[in-house]
Amino acid sequence: MGRHIFNTYFLHLHRKYKLDGCITDPFNSLSDDYGNREDQYLRHALGLENKFAKQNKICKIITAHPSGKPVQNEDGTLRHPNQWNLSGGNMWNNKCDNILSINRPNYIINGADTKVEFHSLKIKKQKLVGIPGMILMDYDRKTKRYRDWE
Repeated sequence: MGRHIFNTYFLHLHRKYKLDGCITDPFNSLSDDYGNREDQYLRHALGLENKFAKQNKICKIITAHPSGKPVQNEDGTLRHPNQWNLSGGNMWNNKCDNILSINRPNYIINGADTKVEFHSLKIKKQKLVGIPGMILMDYDRKTKRYRDWE
């Protein structure tokens, strides 16, 4: 489904049900024809997403997965991805108000480990939203929710 069709459909639902926001997951699956100029595609697409969210006063969450192979630390844990690990990283950093990262550092060592790092990498309006940082959380598989790390 293309981005334009998705936003048209969401706008209909927003008006009918008074929704506060939506999630596009994953953004990588939406595409337009910009040839090999991914930076131009991202500049255009992310600009439209930002404008759509502001015009309709909604929260627009976009997920994107890192490109390439995960980077391991010396102890075998996974290094958390950041905006530059996304394909077209500079444009993500330029166009997005907030950039967050969820990392399972022990995934390669022990796939059953539920420890999660939640990183806020970029926060545009820090007085309103908060400051960049990291907290540890636990993923509860039964409820499919995150909770405070114990």
